Amino acid sequence: MGSWTRNLHDSLRELGYDKRLESFAAEAPEAGISLSYIATKTEQAAERTLSATEIAMPIQEKLSAGAINLSEQWKQALGDASI
Repeated sequence: MGSWTRNLHDSLRELGYDKRLESFAAEAPEAGISLSYIATKTEQAAERTLSATEIAMPIQEKLSAGAINLSEQWKQALGDASI
């Protein structure tokens, strides 16, 4: 088994893949850091969105109730005007 591993390693080195593998291995931590950064920023954005939604819901409900009330007032005003 050890001779197979050595043979594979030597073949990869002869083909120039050892340098590529070293390069990929060096980039892997950077990619992990980048993915972690993206995940953190995505989580923060989701939290801000949820917070903004929670703040906006009562405002939207108040606006909706006001619009319904105004609509009823317009219906009454226009209904009375037609008499």
